[in-house]
Amino acid sequence: MAQDDRKGFTVHDRVLVVGMGVVLGLLALFQFLNNVDTAEVVATVLLFGILVAIGFFDVIGGAVAGVVATVIYSLLRLPVVDVLGSASLFRSIIGHAAVFVGFGVLGGYSHRIVREALSNSGGNEILDSRTDCLSARSIVRTLDVELARTARYQREFSVITIDLGSDVFGGMVANQHSGVMRELGDLLQTTIRATDHASIVAMPDRERILLVLPETSLSGAEIFLPRVVDKVSALLLNRNAAMPRKVGDAYSTSSDSSSIRRIRNETAQVANVPMLLDMGPSRR
Repeated sequence: MAQDDRKGFTVHDRVLVVGMGVVLGLLALFQFLNNVDTAEVVATVLLFGILVAIGFFDVIGGAVAGVVATVIYSLLRLPVVDVLGSASLFRSIIGHAAVFVGFGVLGGYSHRIVREALSNSGGNEILDSRTDCLSARSIVRTLDVELARTARYQREFSVITIDLGSDVFGGMVANQHSGVMRELGDLLQTTIRATDHASIVAMPDRERILLVLPETSLSGAEIFLPRVVDKVSALLLNRNAAMPRKVGDAYSTSSDSSSIRRIRNETAQVANVPMLLDMGPSRR
């Protein structure tokens, strides 16, 4: 459920569609203002439809959209067969079909390659493109820094985890899930303090909200935890998703450093970074 290979628009897809949409829109407007044949203006708009299909379904979406665009273009051209002649009309349709289907297939294939590359290198990004929160690798580095500060200066910090199982998002389609993840990221960014750090880590079987609270005692984290849970629960409820009433845990280096190291290592596995071998004794 929580893997990053879900279909649906990512932030990269939105940038691509908006950018190409503007270009194709301007081209269609230029054609219209210069009295270009209506079918050709529509053909330009159809390219945008193929682009959207590529964003959702890669090669298959692009190919199907290319065939549909060819049918639409053919229907627009049929009324002028007497003017153009059947041979000229046939060449026009075949030429546009090659453009439509070729754009869909090649564009879809390229999109798949780029998406896979971004997925494989996602841990190298500072921010997670799904949520705009810290990526899994970045939150691991943050935990390492805070653990080092604790060891050197005896500075206490706390960690909050909120696990959202696959059942929470089970009734959502891919696009709904992506939208909720973006909203959750925005919610966390406006809930935490400027000195805190937030991440939503795509674990193998769940989404884990992970908050790192520097200079915060366990009692402070336990006070903050229900506030975050209430806000997350309200957002999910508004999106027809439910989460358990009692969810979330708070840990502090003053009472349970080993659990924080365990959480760090669980996140490190997802981020594909080295594990901490010295877990340290539990003091809880």
